[in-house]
Amino acid sequence: MNIDDYLNFFVPSDESVSLPACPPVGSSFSSIGEGGAEKLMYAPLVRALTRLVKKFPAKIRPKFHNYGHTEMKFPFELHAKDQHPTKPDVIATIPSLRLVAPLYRWRHIALVFELKASQQDDPMLTETPTNWRTLIQLAKSARNIMLAQGRLYCFVVGIYGGKARIFRFDHAGAICSPAFEYRERPEILHKFLWRLFHPAVEGCTIVGQDPTVSLGTAEDRELAEELAKDYDPEWKHTPETRKAVRKFVVTDDGGKETTYLAYKLISLNPRLFSRSAMIWEAFKLDAKRKSTGEERYIIKDTWRQLGRLDEAGFYEMLRDEETSETVYGVAKYVWGRDYGGETNAEREEAAKPQQAGKGRRVLSHTGQEVPALSAKEEERLAQDIFAGHRTVSAGHNRDMKLPREKMLEQVHLYERSHVRTVLKSVGTPLSEFQDTKELATAFRDAIEGHRQAYEKGIVHRDISEGNVMICRDPGSPFKGFIHDFDFSFSWLRFLAKRDMVVALATWWQHCIEHGHEPAGPGDADALNDSKERTGTPLFMAVQVLQGKMTHEARHDLESFFWLFLFIILQYTNHRHPSGHAAINEIFGTPGCTLGGCMLAKQGFLGFGTPFSIMDSNGKENIGLTYILQEFHVLCKRNFTGGAAPIARPGVTHRLVLDIFDRALTMAWPKTNDGPRRWELP
Repeated sequence: MNIDDYLNFFVPSDESVSLPACPPVGSSFSSIGEGGAEKLMYAPLVRALTRLVKKFPAKIRPKFHNYGHTEMKFPFELHAKDQHPTKPDVIATIPSLRLVAPLYRWRHIALVFELKASQQDDPMLTETPTNWRTLIQLAKSARNIMLAQGRLYCFVVGIYGGKARIFRFDHAGAICSPAFEYRERPEILHKFLWRLFHPAVEGCTIVGQDPTVSLGTAEDRELAEELAKDYDPEWKHTPETRKAVRKFVVTDDGGKETTYLAYKLISLNPRLFSRSAMIWEAFKLDAKRKSTGEERYIIKDTWRQLGRLDEAGFYEMLRDEETSETVYGVAKYVWGRDYGGETNAEREEAAKPQQAGKGRRVLSHTGQEVPALSAKEEERLAQDIFAGHRTVSAGHNRDMKLPREKMLEQVHLYERSHVRTVLKSVGTPLSEFQDTKELATAFRDAIEGHRQAYEKGIVHRDISEGNVMICRDPGSPFKGFIHDFDFSFSWLRFLAKRDMVVALATWWQHCIEHGHEPAGPGDADALNDSKERTGTPLFMAVQVLQGKMTHEARHDLESFFWLFLFIILQYTNHRHPSGHAAINEIFGTPGCTLGGCMLAKQGFLGFGTPFSIMDSNGKENIGLTYILQEFHVLCKRNFTGGAAPIARPGVTHRLVLDIFDRALTMAWPKTNDGPRRWELP
């Protein structure tokens, strides 16, 4: 692929606007030195680029700035302490990204240029530690722009002496252009910049922008502040809260648009090549930009690998067929879309080798054949994919030595699709319980939610601290719930794919007969691997830590135990003999291997000493102690010393719920029963 082909394909532009001739730039680019001090290249490049775009329309004309390889902080305070500051060399800003100089921030930056003095510094020439650091520098700049602005993908330009490369980054990887002589051929950068700021997607001002999201204006921030003050007592006005404001426009299947005003960033995953989950709290707005009420919503963006089922589909499974309400004990689902899902043509391609036994039956989360998309759905999906809601880098970085079928499979596994979900349940972290009875009730209702989800066909597979929440909504029938089905498993689909009777009894019998067996050739199903080890290691069941055996509901129930114990050890007045050191003793030390974590947990279940939890008056908290001790005894049955199957029925929802139900009838502390933070050893 030559440089023109690269620009035409990877920088999709509005072709109705003709590319003007590259203006004469004289010796502007030739004055950029090579082989000397890197910083001496910055100012000449800024001058040359400025001349290159002088005839661009004023409303889109970029401005270039010598940032001097100085530090620019991570876009958000959240995770900032874990991320090294990035040092851009030359940056470009555009009128649509409001800038208050000299306070340059990632939310203002349209494009970054990273410069090196020699052509030998091109990181694509050889694989060396220095070149890897150069690539990481490029990736961090791309990551920061995408996080700060909600871009679907973005570009970074690398200058290496007299040559340059353009890098397109998305959440699956990066694609670099051929190296080109930018001093001899300035028209290449001119064409790139023209296309970059004339995007083909309507409503966007730069290629790679998400057309469904916009950064908050001054008016948006003012409205967000008013609503947050009225309806969120925990909200505080800070520079961070201002950065979090953005508007999301979601469209239902009937074409109706709904606008949400996000005012608080709850969490984010700072890794670029990952699910890159970002979660906001938001208000729903009406057509007049007014809030529709005091209700708050959760908006979650993730990038799923095409080799995994999308979370929105799992939430659809959990809706009642008659009322469309989400089942008890699960976050209330409002809306969801897998923007970059499979087209009809891709489904047909996947099914072609089916007669030879090699095809991939396209089954839904429920195990039903996925129906063909309507013409309207197909058109919308094509538009979403074109906009960038599906990555392209995995497909273009595939191993060309593989057979065609294997290459298609590789692309299917590693390309990513943008998934957005809207939830109505706004939870409170377990660590912020008002009293221990509220904590126990939240666990009980979340476990009931897990039971109902399981009977609907889902094993959650990531019961962890952030995925079990307290619910204080006065209109909610439950006081705790589970959410985050990104790593979930559909036993309905598992059975249907193997032409087995799709029923809970069949799944139960399969687990008894084959659950303890190691994975075999017939278990290779990237979309629904029953023996995949997933979850958060801190809370994984012993058998899940042991290796690849079928992840059953009982393993999630054991994860509830580890989570319950973790909260007890950190936030209550417990009497574990090891005191502060109990966390490391039971869960393993920081950085512990999966094997070490497994041995620590085995030791606690097999030989751990029962201990009590006390209230503020030094008296035993009878209910909490009862749950901990009985749950501990129950989980001893959940694993064996080797590969032998466990004695059935093992740990069941009914047995666990009975423990909580009995405990909740007991006497509980009435006052001063909130969390008491234990400092981690």
